[in-house]
Amino acid sequence: MNTTIDIQIDDFIDYMKAEKGASAQTLRAYTSDLGQLASFIDDEDFPNDPKAIELIHLRRFVASRFDENKPASIARKISAIRSFWSFMVKKRVIEKNPSELLEVPKVSQPLRNYMTVDEIFHLLESNQSDGVLGLRD
Repeated sequence: MNTTIDIQIDDFIDYMKAEKGASAQTLRAYTSDLGQLASFIDDEDFPNDPKAIELIHLRRFVASRFDENKPASIARKISAIRSFWSFMVKKRVIEKNPSELLEVPKVSQPLRNYMTVDEIFHLLESNQSDGVLGLRD
């Protein structure tokens, strides 16, 4: 069995498409994210054998992405990496998932829009009618 990272990534993408029914957008994103990981492994002269990849290699890849990507994109990359390595365990290519301890960066939520004090008073005053329904509303 050929265990190079590139071949395993291709197998994983085929699995995501055929068995998991992943959307075209997810497949594109995961292909890109895992391709970046494979290039990083090659550029850094890390071993191209999945059995030799460790958590430190994956952390270095994630750290290298912080200058170019927003936290949401990094979180997606980590999701792709975790899914890939879980697939590798499931296929029995490796025994232990090195990505289990990867930490996902916090993704900031947009601030909610609140009403101003004037808008609240306007709302409260807008429905002033006499009678039982007016009191209820």
